[in-house]
Amino acid sequence: MSIRFAQLTVVLLLTDIRTLPIIHAHIHSILKTLGVPSLIPDRFLYLQTNNVDELQEKISWSRPHHIELLSRHSTYVSRLSYVPLAQMSVGHLSTSTAVKDSLGVSESAFIVLLVVRGMAKQRMGKTNAELSQTTAAVHSPGQTAIVKTEGHFEGLSISIRRETLIRELENHLGGAVSAPVEFTSRLDMTTLAGIRVWQNTLALCEILKQGVRTPQKLLAAQDAQRLMISNLIDSHRHNYTRLMHRVAAAGPWQVRAAEEFIRAHPAEPLSLGDLASITGVSARTLQHSFRQHRGMSPMQFLRAIRLQCVHDDLLWDGNTRTVAEAAAKWGFYHFGRFAAAYAKRHGETPSETLRRRRTVL
Repeated sequence: MSIRFAQLTVVLLLTDIRTLPIIHAHIHSILKTLGVPSLIPDRFLYLQTNNVDELQEKISWSRPHHIELLSRHSTYVSRLSYVPLAQMSVGHLSTSTAVKDSLGVSESAFIVLLVVRGMAKQRMGKTNAELSQTTAAVHSPGQTAIVKTEGHFEGLSISIRRETLIRELENHLGGAVSAPVEFTSRLDMTTLAGIRVWQNTLALCEILKQGVRTPQKLLAAQDAQRLMISNLIDSHRHNYTRLMHRVAAAGPWQVRAAEEFIRAHPAEPLSLGDLASITGVSARTLQHSFRQHRGMSPMQFLRAIRLQCVHDDLLWDGNTRTVAEAAAKWGFYHFGRFAAAYAKRHGETPSETLRRRRTVL
C-alpha cells in the first residue's frame, strides 16, 4: 500500500460527523496526488481511443449512450477502465475535452457517478445538478439523464446489480419491496453517506490492486461490495427510507440468533441485511436491540469475533506463518486499520502475538 493511500485509510478511520467536510477535502487532496489510474490497475484498461463513436459502442452494452463532442477545436482522447464483479461493476472514464452524454434507461442496475476531476452538469427530468467532487449522482432503474462535462473530466461509475440491491433492501426492511426503488438523484459527498461511498469505493479499489486470486481476497472483495450496498441503502435517501427507520424491539432470542449465526459463520461475507433476514426483523430493529443487549452493533460484534479468530490463529495455528496471512483469512484487507483494532482489543500488536506463539512452540 502506498504512503498516500495509507494516509487516506487513516483519515477514513477518523470519520466524525462534525468533521465530514474537512475529511472530504482531505480525501480529494490525496486523490489529486494518487490519480484514479493508480487506484484501478492497468490490467483493467478496456479502451483508449480518440474516436467518440468507438467509445459509444463499447459502453452502450448495458445502458444506451449517445455521446457528442462539445468542442471541435480540441484533441479528443478517452480512456476507459472496467472491472466486472459479482454484485457490481466499477468503471473509470477520462475524457480530454467537453462531451455531452445522453444516457438511456438502465433496467438492470443502480448507478453511482463520482467525479474525481473536473465538473459536469446533469439534467434528469426537470431536475438540474452540478456534479463535482462535492456532488455525485445516483441513477435508479428506469431513469434517463443528460450529462455534459466541462473540459478534461475523470469520473468513476459504480453499477450495482438491481436484484442484489433490492434483495439487500428487503433484508433491511424485513419484508418484500412492492414498488420500484428510487434514490434521491443528488448525493452530497460531504455528508456521511458521501464519505461512506468514497470509503467503500477506495477499499474495493485497494483489493483490486492486490488481486482477487485467493479465497481470502475473494471474501474481502465480496465483503467490500456488500458493505457498499448496505451503506448506500442505510445512508442515502430513497423511497423506502422512512419505512427502514421505524424501530421496534427485537426479542432477546432474536439478538441471540444473530449472535450465534455470527459465531458460526465469521468467515462469510455477512451484511446487516443478511443478519436481519436471519432473525426475521428489520435491520434498524436488530441494530437497536443488539446495541441495547450487547452494547455494540451487529457488525461491530462480527468484527470483534473476526479479530478473536485472527488472535487464535496467530497464537495456536502452526500453519499460520504471517500476520498478513491471518488477517486476510478473516476478511481484514486494510492492514493499518486491522492492526489498530487488534491492538485496542488484545492489548498487543499482531506481531507480538505471533512472536509469543513461536516462543511457546
